[in-house]
Amino acid sequence: MKSLRNFFSFVFLCALSFFIIRQTDFAVKAYQLTEAEISIDCLLFEETGNNSYEIVIEAENSASPVPESELLQITENHTGKFQIALDEPGVFTYRIYQRPGTDQNIAYDSTVYHLSVYVENAQAGQLTYAVIVTAADSGKKPDKIEFQNRIMNETETAVTTTTVTTAVSSGSIPETAVTSDESVTETDSGKRPPILKHPPVKDRIQEIFSPLTGDSAPVGIVSVISLLAAAGTAFSRRKQKGGKNHDEKNQNQR
Repeated sequence: MKSLRNFFSFVFLCALSFFIIRQTDFAVKAYQLTEAEISIDCLLFEETGNNSYEIVIEAENSASPVPESELLQITENHTGKFQIALDEPGVFTYRIYQRPGTDQNIAYDSTVYHLSVYVENAQAGQLTYAVIVTAADSGKKPDKIEFQNRIMNETETAVTTTTVTTAVSSGSIPETAVTSDESVTETDSGKRPPILKHPPVKDRIQEIFSPLTGDSAPVGIVSVISLLAAAGTAFSRRKQKGGKNHDEKNQNQR
């Protein structure tokens, strides 16, 4: 009976020791809550200073704690802060970017930042953290996270103009008499506007100088007039010759 009682006492002591050890281990692993602050600078881009930015933060995986607010509205030339509650060591990653607005006169900053928060156990359950920021487009590590929009300027495109002048001289048809005054500037997209081209003057209208009238007339009209004049002259001469032969014949008969 005594041995049985000793056995139960031993089991009880073992169970109690195990419970105390577990409670101590749990107390050691209960970290003190720490809050990380991520500052965002939104720069001035218009004199009025009334415009605002919408900055978004997204956790890149389910292990990263969700920030207290995932969207900040920050007036230009001001600073905002994302707050993240940290309760255990680890590496937590986030993505920060600006949500573009609808104003067509504003070019919205499209920079994307990757954020890594390194959390470590310092002592007695206290946590410390370090933040590393990387710009997604360049891979560089900026000193701070900032966004700057800008007011878009009106694009001015020079229109290509071409002036065509025709020089006509007596008895000759110019090959081409074209002078071009072309002004071309590159647009925002880097493409050059098309250059207007005109066909040679002689391919469109051929003109000759008429010594009779002093005017220029189309070749076809002048040719027709010349043929009609020649035919009329030949007809008149033939008629005069025929009348002369008829008179001589009548005189011989008498």
